[in-house]
Amino acid sequence: MTRKEFARALRKQFRRRRGHLNPLPEDAEERLDAVEHRLGFTLPADVRFIFTHAGEDFIAPEESVEQNVRLRDDPQWPERMLVFAEEGCGIWLCIDCNHEAAPVLRWRGDYIKDAADPPIFEHVSPSFLDWLAGEWELDGDVS
Repeated sequence: MTRKEFARALRKQFRRRRGHLNPLPEDAEERLDAVEHRLGFTLPADVRFIFTHAGEDFIAPEESVEQNVRLRDDPQWPERMLVFAEEGCGIWLCIDCNHEAAPVLRWRGDYIKDAADPPIFEHVSPSFLDWLAGEWELDGDVS
């Protein structure tokens, strides 16, 4: 399926499961530009695409900017790592923005025993789109 078909399928599945759907952001480009300015790096194209065409029900980068800015103060925090969803108990999902595929990793903040310990990441998905497809039970490759 195309990326636009994928975005429509995400929105349809979200509405089916949750009973509501937020409108698409009319000012998506401006909002994403502001987030990138604040973060100091560009977001992968697929992240921008999903925010623009599927909406903030799937990625809300503005909501995680403060967490990202705080984490970047830690010299051990990887460059261009975007925290985007909290799973609870200090566990966060992250997008590695160093790669265009935008792999999804799980940051195990709950494992930190000492401030000098490096962050611990677990591989979750090879790409943000693959992660979304799995989370929302969508079949098919996205092109």
